[in-house]
Amino acid sequence: MELPFHSHGAQWGTVVEGEIELTIGGETKTYSPGDSYSIPAGVEHGAQIKSGTRVIDVFEEADRYPIKS
Repeated sequence: MELPFHSHGAQWGTVVEGEIELTIGGETKTYSPGDSYSIPAGVEHGAQIKSGTRVIDVFEEADRYPIKS
C-alpha cells in the first residue's frame, strides 16, 4: 500500500511484523520488526507498506480517532 505524503502532530511507531519503507522529511529508511520510528510534528512523511505489515503507532493528538457513539 502507498501512504501519500502528509503531516500532522507527532507520531511514534514500532514495526511488529512486515516491512515499511518510510520517508520522513525527505529521508527514506526501511523499517523491519523491532525497528521504531519517530515523526516530529508538522514534518511531511509517506510510506510504502508491505502487505501483512503490523505496527503499533502512537499519535500526539488526543482527538485523532474520536470515540464513536
